[in-house]
Amino acid sequence: MEPPNQVSLNPLQRSLHDALANKSGGLAAMYLGAHHVLLSAGNPERHSQSAQSFRELIQHLWVEYDPSLKKKDMGLKVKAKELERLWSKIRRRNGQTIIAAQMAPMDMDGFFACLDEFFDWIKRFLPNRNQQTSRAITNMDPMLGKMPAAIMSLRVKEFQTLREYFEDVAHHNIRPASDSEFQSYVAALESFLIERLQPRTSQSFADIEKLIKEGEADA
Repeated sequence: MEPPNQVSLNPLQRSLHDALANKSGGLAAMYLGAHHVLLSAGNPERHSQSAQSFRELIQHLWVEYDPSLKKKDMGLKVKAKELERLWSKIRRRNGQTIIAAQMAPMDMDGFFACLDEFFDWIKRFLPNRNQQTSRAITNMDPMLGKMPAAIMSLRVKEFQTLREYFEDVAHHNIRPASDSEFQSYVAALESFLIERLQPRTSQSFADIEKLIKEGEADA
């Protein structure tokens, strides 16, 4: 997927664009859209609109690199309906409310087993944001998953900080103090992603360092 002529990407950005395009044309389009709106100097909303595209890019990267998240909507409805059916059966008998002490042990054991299964499912398919981020970036970069937990925690915090910044700008909770401030967050996100998405070899490290220096020179 070749970037449109009107979007000028430096070497690092082009490399990231290609890595995103190899995963999904939609991801590459979000990335280009985020940069395209930044070129509209006369648009007073360009930072929030660009931030929205970067926020969507991060959200879709989560799903692309944690496929289990795609199953959550249908699964949640099914699981909730099954719990509702069991709860109704336990709570209502002959028009009367049954308290736990009056229940047959099998009724309660079965219900508790279903609750355990439900919460295990929630943990797997509806993780909190830290769990979601950790799983996604481990899938992006398997080598990172083998590093100490403290290192992974730093990477998760870094990615979460970037996500929160773009989310806040997109929702007008904050306004960038300057264009250079916004661009610095864009560059940080790009560096984070290119390091995760490119093959990790000694040559790759050298290439990434070269791309970052060329990108800084073009900025």
